[in-house]
Amino acid sequence: MNKACERCGRIIVVPDIPLPADYTQKCPACGHDNPVSDDYSPQAAKPIPQQSGYASPGDSMGTHFDNAIDNIFSSAGSAPKQAQAPKQAQAPKQAQAPKQAQAPKQAQAQQRPTHRPPTQAQRPPAPQPTAQRPPTPTPSAATAGVPAQVIEQIRREFQNELDRTKADLRNEMEGRLRMLEDRLKADQGNFVPPGMSTAQTEKKKEKAFQAQVHERLLESQVLVATQNATVIKNCEATLQRRGFTLNPVTSLEATLEQIAKKPYHLVIVDQRMLKYASDSQALLGKIKQISLPIRRCQTIAMITPGITTAESQVFYQWGIDINIHTKDLERLDEILMDILELKEAILNEYIADMYAYT
Repeated sequence: MNKACERCGRIIVVPDIPLPADYTQKCPACGHDNPVSDDYSPQAAKPIPQQSGYASPGDSMGTHFDNAIDNIFSSAGSAPKQAQAPKQAQAPKQAQAPKQAQAPKQAQAQQRPTHRPPTQAQRPPAPQPTAQRPPTPTPSAATAGVPAQVIEQIRREFQNELDRTKADLRNEMEGRLRMLEDRLKADQGNFVPPGMSTAQTEKKKEKAFQAQVHERLLESQVLVATQNATVIKNCEATLQRRGFTLNPVTSLEATLEQIAKKPYHLVIVDQRMLKYASDSQALLGKIKQISLPIRRCQTIAMITPGITTAESQVFYQWGIDINIHTKDLERLDEILMDILELKEAILNEYIADMYAYT
């Protein structure tokens, strides 16, 4: 409980126990002795002894508190002291008992051998398990759960792709070789008189080379790539009366092979044969492999059932000269002849302009 100092009013902390009537507690701020008893009067209250010398307020407070405890015990009787006496008497006996109990143990410890187990530092290192490399999967293990039909199909697809790649490389190399042969023939059969400038010499050689290429071009030969009988009939009805000879093929692989091997004067491809995006890319790649002198003389057309005739977007996507809608197949010869004449005029003008000084 707390009480205020009578002099300065500071709160004093008083023990929450029964206190004698004459018990006082000094204020830690001003040093005034304040009576703090709670009307509890023991039978015989002892006077507070006066201590000599200087004592701090905290020391006097502790002294008063100890005296109050002694007064309480003295008024209640000497039971605490009597209870402490047996404990003090038993203390030496308890102190001697552990010593007597330890004596036989020390004797036994001296009789035991001094061998000690090896410490952690002395023990040999435990063998570490070696990391085993996982076994390398063999081809048979990798295809253990795959059906034989699937394996055969995958092998066939890879083999076909390999064969197509080989054929493309062979055709490309053969095309370059033929172009070099044509250029060599043009150079050998072309006599350059003395005094002609270098530009005039190069133009004359180029003209002779273009003539060699034009001679090798399969004039009036048409490659028709389609699986539709109606397209073939329309091509025969319209182009044969113009003096063209048809060479029909029904597969994309055969079409690409013929384009690479022979310089046809006219090539017609049905869009319905290009079922996948890879087919369109293969056709475009094959057209790009044609040498430029041959490509100048060729005309490549595409039959497009869903696209109107002469759509410019088709030209940019597939690299062809013109597309023709199926409804315009009856006048196929007229459209193609217009394209052939236009390209021939452009080529003649190009050659005439290039070789004007030869």
